[in-house]
Amino acid sequence: MLNYSTDALNVKSLFYNKPFIIYVEGQDDINFWDYLFKSKTNVEFRIEESPGGKTGLLTYMDKIVEEDAQIIVACDSDYNAILPIEKKYIHDRIVRTYGYSIENTMYCPHNINQLIKRYGRLKGGFFPDVDAWYEEFLENSRTLLVYDLANHVFTKGIQVFGDKCVKFLDNEKSSSISKVKVNKFILDISKNFESEQIEYTKTLITRSKKELRFLIKGHFLTNGVLNFIKNTIRKETSIKIPINLDSLYALMVSCVGRCDKKCKDVQFLKDQIKKSLNSIENASG
Repeated sequence: MLNYSTDALNVKSLFYNKPFIIYVEGQDDINFWDYLFKSKTNVEFRIEESPGGKTGLLTYMDKIVEEDAQIIVACDSDYNAILPIEKKYIHDRIVRTYGYSIENTMYCPHNINQLIKRYGRLKGGFFPDVDAWYEEFLENSRTLLVYDLANHVFTKGIQVFGDKCVKFLDNEKSSSISKVKVNKFILDISKNFESEQIEYTKTLITRSKKELRFLIKGHFLTNGVLNFIKNTIRKETSIKIPINLDSLYALMVSCVGRCDKKCKDVQFLKDQIKKSLNSIENASG
């Protein structure tokens, strides 16, 4: 990873004729954060993927908090959505998602409802169906969340969620988490955890004021969301729609333009972004 000095970071934006640069974790994050920041400012800025991914972002965060680097970092909260953020990294120019990741915001009920209506050419709303699906999916995934958080807190080195929920679905076309598959998996890994560790993480989750939808890894939700949308449209219209994982991202990423008045996580993000823009203006000014 190319390691810029703070002085170099402060003037790098001038090379692109922009007042500041926003650093994000990966290529998939650029459009999401770009749209959100543009919704709060008319000032042109540059947004870049961190060369070192999550590790690279930590380097940029250090430069913000220790050397007052005139840059912004926008990133996933990961389990800081549940666990307290290290005090050192609480800064107006470090913007974090409300939930675990950008996907937890993208896959909001309003966005899923709109996609079903648009692609199915359907009228009315599907919120009761979306809410019922989410409730069942999340409850059946709760034990996985407990063990994944325990794995994170106690550094067990075990992959619990992974990036996809497919192996826990009833079948590859289903949107339902199989309790049988979850229980079998938990039985296999439970010997690696002390009962006190599991009880502790259960307490952390219960103590959180955020809905379960914001605490589970966003990538894990993806196949469930995709299958639910496709299955709902097929049930209503008998039509199979050609949406895949890549197109789902493209269709969902602009959700902040459709549901920001209804979604507290988007409003949370916009408030954080406003603070970051004020901070960067004061730092440059």
